[in-house]
Parts: sequence; structure tokens; C-alpha cells
Amino acid sequence: MKLKALFKVALCCLAALMPMTSSAAFAQVLYGTMVGTITDPDGRILASVSVTATNASTGTSISGKTDESGSYAFHNLAPCAFG
Repeated sequence: MKLKALFKVALCCLAALMPMTSSAAFAQVLYGTMVGTITDPDGRILASVSVTATNASTGTSISGKTDESGSYAFHNLAPCAFG
């Protein structure tokens, strides 16, 4: 009898905790990151090159420069089509 009561308590505790964990498991991120590497036609890395990402629907843009390895990254971008 004690085992059955203990099982019921454990089941109730688990059921009470489920809503707290499910929202974190299905959370969505509102912003994204765009990364890439700039090279010339021969495949050589281009450092310190200006890079611009433009929101295709609003025309707003964000600019940056490539690092010494030709890489760039734009963080915290709102979801949209970039060109």
C-alpha cells in the first residue's frame, strides 16, 4: 500500500513540474546570425573587406568588415530576407 501511495505522490510531482520544463524546450529564438567568408575568384582570403547585409523588404542595412581570416558575422538580425 505504501508503494502505491509513493508512486501517486511521485506521479503528481512529475505532473506538476512538466509545465515548467516544456516552455523552455519549445522556446523560439527571435533573432539570428549571418556568417560567411569572403574570398577572391582564386579562393584567396580577403581581410578587412567591407561587407553589408541589406533587409530586402525595408532597405535597412548593417555593415562590417572581414577579419584577418576573411570571416564576417552579423548578430541579432531580425527574421527577414537579406540581400
